[in-house]
Amino acid sequence: MITLHIQFIKFFTVCALSIAFVFSACSSIEQKNNPETIFVEDMFVNYPIHLLARFGNSNRIETFFKNNYSDIDRVSPPDDWTALMIAAAYGNLDVVKYLISKGAKVNFRSPKCGCTAILTATHQLETNENHYKIVELLLSKGADLNAVDNLDDDAITVPVKNKKYEIVKLLLTKHKFNIRRKNKEGKSAIDYAKDNKDTEMIKILEPYTAGNL
Repeated sequence: MITLHIQFIKFFTVCALSIAFVFSACSSIEQKNNPETIFVEDMFVNYPIHLLARFGNSNRIETFFKNNYSDIDRVSPPDDWTALMIAAAYGNLDVVKYLISKGAKVNFRSPKCGCTAILTATHQLETNENHYKIVELLLSKGADLNAVDNLDDDAITVPVKNKKYEIVKLLLTKHKFNIRRKNKEGKSAIDYAKDNKDTEMIKILEPYTAGNL
């Protein structure tokens, strides 16, 4: 009976802390977002750890792990992303560093969309300098550059399409990509560069076309 009571108390403690952390995270971004719409706009952030990873709150995440309240590789719907994948996508470098230090799986593959952290980091339309640093960090931790998502896009195809020149240059120094490999849309990295009439990107890719015919 005592054991059941203790478990009952622990359960409600976890619930209370989770709610407190979520509202704390929401209040810190109150001026930028309406907290009532966060779960509408970011439907995949359904658990406190994922919400905190989204908004870059590494201190709160650290509190979770100190109290054993969170599974580091837990996924969140709808795309089954881990906290590491979310932090990488949103350029939250400190959170990425912390999660990796605590054993987050760098090459964890979403069972739904096929993404890994290196793919969520490189597939963003809007990026900042932290994304470059995150890609560097993930590569130093053994990120698999052979990984593709369920659309058959690898780490380089989407940044080529999105004109992320520095990230593309970095990736090309780390891996021998087949830039003529086509995704499910029937497009390759070089195809996207040509479609965009992106002469700068074409110039970056041209030295790597040999052997990809």
